[in-house]
Amino acid sequence: MSRAIRLTKLHALNWYGYRDSLPVRGNLVLAGVTGSGKSILMDLLMLVLVGPERAHHHFNRSATGNK
Repeated sequence: MSRAIRLTKLHALNWYGYRDSLPVRGNLVLAGVTGSGKSILMDLLMLVLVGPERAHHHFNRSATGNK
């Protein structure tokens, strides 16, 4: 039995001010200019996939002042 997860949509409702839905079909590449929200989406994806107890890694540490 496969335990694979297929992501079809990433929906954010006021996640660090981000409000949008991102449909996912096949492979996904997050690309954009600085400040466009790539790291915010990665933080949200980590929370969804592993839960709040294990999603402590923030991809945008410079935004929070952490190094």
